[in-house]
Amino acid sequence: MTVTGTLNYAFEGGILTVDTRGRYTVDAYLALMDRALADPACPERVCVLVDSSHTGVVRRPEEMREVADHLARSPRRILALAVLAPRDVHYGLTRIAAA
Repeated sequence: MTVTGTLNYAFEGGILTVDTRGRYTVDAYLALMDRALADPACPERVCVLVDSSHTGVVRRPEEMREVADHLARSPRRILALAVLAPRDVHYGLTRIAAA
């Protein structure tokens, strides 16, 4: 995959907001999440909002599972994770990963 995207995060009112744009690897996404969750500004118990509305990346189910498994091992307790999905396929894959 050619990487042409950017990944950023910010904390807004105790919510970790992740902005994904363009094309990026799962490893890059997991590295960003690790940095965000290790950030001193990150609450011990955090809610996460991932804005995927500016990406065309469609992940395979095994990639979604890898992300879910990785986040489950986080030292921070993720109370909720919401994904702003640009297309039905993104929404469906997110629902599969949640299951």
